[in-house]
Amino acid sequence: MLTEITALAHATDHIGDLTIEPFLERLLEPVVFDGPLPFETETDDERDAANARLNRLAGDGELRNRYVALLRVAWGVIEPTWQSEAIPRSLQAQTQWRERLDRGEDVMSLFPSTHIVRRQSQFGDMVRAANADGTLQVTPVLCSPHIIALPGLLSVSLRATDEDPIVARRKEADTTAKLLRPLADATRLTILSQLAALPSSVSDLARTLHIAQPTASVHLRQLREAGLVSVTREGSRTTYRVDQSALAGLLADVGRRLDEQVAQ
Repeated sequence: MLTEITALAHATDHIGDLTIEPFLERLLEPVVFDGPLPFETETDDERDAANARLNRLAGDGELRNRYVALLRVAWGVIEPTWQSEAIPRSLQAQTQWRERLDRGEDVMSLFPSTHIVRRQSQFGDMVRAANADGTLQVTPVLCSPHIIALPGLLSVSLRATDEDPIVARRKEADTTAKLLRPLADATRLTILSQLAALPSSVSDLARTLHIAQPTASVHLRQLREAGLVSVTREGSRTTYRVDQSALAGLLADVGRRLDEQVAQ
């Protein structure tokens, strides 16, 4: 229902309302469009279904009454959260976003890498174009975000958050840096390489790599704590080897995080 509700709210000039009743009252009367709406952001099936529903609503008064009644029931469930959380958080988010844009940030910086406008380039292009010609509307929401193209308006929603986006980025960067820490040392990387080629004891590593045995022990302990090295004991001999599965998992996790953090 979101696509046609957004189209109806825009057509009746209620899309920016903080209260729903004026919009619901207006929906009891026909809302007629000149023709099928292009809905460029929707699939062919979604576009056809939304236009069909809009046509049925425009031509069937009894259907409009039932439609509005259904929306009122749904709104009764939503309204407490809307009043207590959504409005304050949305207004706060609006203020923060406007301040960032006024400082010269690109509009795309508002959207996290997981948002559809960042994951699909054609939607990112639409956002930039709409922002340039003044037809972009970014709405804070507490639910899943959307993008809907309407005549003269590109409606995009973005989850409102109480956390400063720069703080959130710093947290993500700190997490990634901690994951990389076991690998951020030439000696530890050399030890991993050597153990991948030949599982060894501490004394073997120290002798092969020309480092002191206590130094080898310290680096091995750090690699073990990171889960990258496993240990087997046979009598008095302790042998270290690379845990290839753990190493691959770490590299995959770091790669995914970096992709998300630097995606444009």
